[in-house]
Amino acid sequence: MPFVVAVFADFVTGDYWIILLLLFGFFIPGVLIVFLCAWPYLLGDAFNVQLLRVGMQVLYPIGSGGIDTICDIFGAKQFHPIQHSDRLSSYFIWATVMLAVGGVTAELVYSMIANFKVLASFGSMLVCLTLASALFVFGTKRYIVRKINQKDNLATARAALESTFCWKKKSDKMVLCPPGFEKIKESNGGKIRDDLVTAALRLLLIIPVQGFFIPLNVALQQMSNTLIPMSFAMNHPKYWTGSNMVFANSSTVFVLGIVSNKYIYPSLQKRNIYLSTSHKICIGSIAWVLVYLSMVGVDHRIRRVYEETGEKISIGWQFIPYAIGSVGYIFGNPPQDELTYRLAPEEWKVLGNAINKFVQGGIANIIARSLYIRTEAWFTPSNGNDNINGVENYTSATSFKFMYVMAGFAALQALLCALPIINRLYKRIDSWTEAVVAQEHDQKHQEVDDVNIEND
Repeated sequence: MPFVVAVFADFVTGDYWIILLLLFGFFIPGVLIVFLCAWPYLLGDAFNVQLLRVGMQVLYPIGSGGIDTICDIFGAKQFHPIQHSDRLSSYFIWATVMLAVGGVTAELVYSMIANFKVLASFGSMLVCLTLASALFVFGTKRYIVRKINQKDNLATARAALESTFCWKKKSDKMVLCPPGFEKIKESNGGKIRDDLVTAALRLLLIIPVQGFFIPLNVALQQMSNTLIPMSFAMNHPKYWTGSNMVFANSSTVFVLGIVSNKYIYPSLQKRNIYLSTSHKICIGSIAWVLVYLSMVGVDHRIRRVYEETGEKISIGWQFIPYAIGSVGYIFGNPPQDELTYRLAPEEWKVLGNAINKFVQGGIANIIARSLYIRTEAWFTPSNGNDNINGVENYTSATSFKFMYVMAGFAALQALLCALPIINRLYKRIDSWTEAVVAQEHDQKHQEVDDVNIEND
């Protein structure tokens, strides 16, 4: 869905209108259908499974996945590309903080209500989503909604294709030649404006630049997937389960995000210390190494206590890895989103973010899924049961080995980002992107001035 939404947002309808379509055409109807299906006998004597699938597996994923792709980008576009350039770092941290607010609400409010009344839980979700959508529409007059330049967008896409898939005539045959951007520039006899060729280069650069962070994202995506199965082997209150423990991560992300934006980064800037993207990712990766090592520690405690006493330990021990994970999120996620936004050309900002989300979630989870398949024996209890739910099953498996593998992924990312050559590379990318944006801005102002002179 991110790529479909990106094409529509960047080329057809624009950001604002695709957000409205996703909210009122997919997201709200999807939640509404789930809510109605949760109401006993409202839709008939038999449970309507097909309707539930439409709401939960079609409308809801399209709405939520699309909004996730475009929401942050629409917010970032409210900032001036030159005058507000220094505020983007802070903005993407605030976006992560607000995502944590949503997580706290979902984990603390919706889940707790569902323990007593499932219908009320889905109903509160529907009410909150509808109110949020209404507030978004209410603020319409204050938004900066940029017009789509379909001609330039199409030329940028054409430049990306022509520069990547190059053919030349050799011995009366057409053969594939290496990619090249210079030969399709207008200044070199090509047919596409130089700035649009540069825009295409920026768009394609997102793939390797963001792909470099795959090791971190593999580790990042598997935290709750590892901790929730562990929670079944731990003591917890009746209405507070492993899924609710994700609250510990969201709440600490919320607090640390505010502290970093209000105190940590301003304090560093006063001392003329500016962390590069590479350094931020390195700090985040080190935090994820500590997350998985602390998981191993909790895992070993579960096994030792059960072996010695036959009892379970408290689920509160999971607060440690979840809290450390907040450091990983604050220093690992926003820098990736910010770098992608800066690098993506103005014509294809949402597509750039779609690539970013696909690498962060899609490719990282594909790799993780492959790892799960290859390490299935680690998650298989030796006592003959099919799954590791329950302390007896959990302690007879060796799932802690997977935690070491995830710690290895995070450590690899930290090591790579700590290399001076990598740091210099990403600093050069930041500087080059900033220069290109400033040049494009000056060129557009010059074009507007030329039009005004002609009109006068």
